[in-house]
Amino acid sequence: MPFSVKLITPFQTVAEHDDAEFVFANGVEGDIGILPGHAPLFATLRTGEVQVHVGGNTERFAVSGGFMEAGPASVTIMVETAEHGADIDIDRAHSARKRAEERLANKTDDADIARAEAALTRAINRIHIVQGEA
Repeated sequence: MPFSVKLITPFQTVAEHDDAEFVFANGVEGDIGILPGHAPLFATLRTGEVQVHVGGNTERFAVSGGFMEAGPASVTIMVETAEHGADIDIDRAHSARKRAEERLANKTDDADIARAEAALTRAINRIHIVQGEA
């Protein structure tokens, strides 16, 4: 019994399936796996990965911050940003990682440190998605 999944950002619907078999996401309080018939759930997501399993295939997405609402027949994932693994530019991700590491090495103030840490987390996440790591 498959279920529907919708992955959305404030700007677009990134993925939509009516025949998902399993959904995985990185929650703030731990990883979350959703199968058909799941009890109602509302969870906060961290920068990490969302996987949608459909027809024996797995779609992987790099996401940053958001929420997941799940029920017996549907899952809605609302995130700040989402990139399909196939659309990630690995060279750009490596460059972003290097820039963030350099900013952290040359700390100037707390705001710069927080932005650099967030950028580093997003870059590392994108690299892991492309390389098939979780």
